[in-house]
Amino acid sequence: FQYDCQHSASSANGCQHSNYGACLLAYTGLIGSPVTPNYVDNSTSSVAPWCSCAAAGNQREECGEFLSFFTHNTCLQETT
Repeated sequence: FQYDCQHSASSANGCQHSNYGACLLAYTGLIGSPVTPNYVDNSTSSVAPWCSCAAAGNQREECGEFLSFFTHNTCLQETT
């Protein structure tokens, strides 16, 4: 997922590897795993795991980076 859905601000379509199909397939591979993404709210198609970084302690930065793969990922947003 992290490879196929890697976002890039310098890419015209938001995907570093320009392959929406691979990103979507990788995303669906997460379903049923411990990080199954879910819709964040009813008004958008934004998705993210059901977790927060509130209890991440000294790994808050790493947790934030992980969550950004879902919440601030233009490549993933283009596939959904």
